[in-house]
Amino acid sequence: MATKLTAARVRTLGKGVYVDTLGLRLKVKESGARSWVWRGMVNDRRVDYGLGAFPEVGLDEARELALEYRRTARAGGDPRADKRGVPTFAQLAEDHLPHKRHDWKGVNAGRQEKAWLACLRAYINPMLGRRSVDAIKTADIQAVLEQPDLKGKPTVARRARTQINAVMGRAVQLGYRQDNPAAGAKVTEKRKTQHHRALPPA
Repeated sequence: MATKLTAARVRTLGKGVYVDTLGLRLKVKESGARSWVWRGMVNDRRVDYGLGAFPEVGLDEARELALEYRRTARAGGDPRADKRGVPTFAQLAEDHLPHKRHDWKGVNAGRQEKAWLACLRAYINPMLGRRSVDAIKTADIQAVLEQPDLKGKPTVARRARTQINAVMGRAVQLGYRQDNPAAGAKVTEKRKTQHHRALPPA
């Protein structure tokens, strides 16, 4: 559907594909998940390149990326190749989702996918989403696990670590890096201090 998007419309549009400008498109799934795609011609071949998920990547940033991709393509280059072909964490996480769906079977499959996406968008992508997977270090992952929003939520923190480990493991499989930095990241759980009952002075 051809349209000019606004920040408000991006949040409320239903399932479909919505065209903005400069080749930018917004894809909205039935689940409500929203992602940006740039469509253009690269070396006489039409391509669709993912630009990340909303709201991690907002409308203004998506337009800036679309403009950058368009300029590179018109100059005869490949926007992805010019960036060494290494995806960001958010891009690889999105590409990895179909592989995870094979593990989610039965009546809880939909719930597991929603939990995966919720954790990804709330805790992981805001800190790692825009970074290329070959530049992420163990300290970066540890910072995600120790962020204030995860204090007192060890179960969610463990889920976040599992997701990061899966995505970075995929990066190793695809040859984007040699090691998985998530292997050295740990979820620290504070034990509740239990005091002894005070004794009478005698």
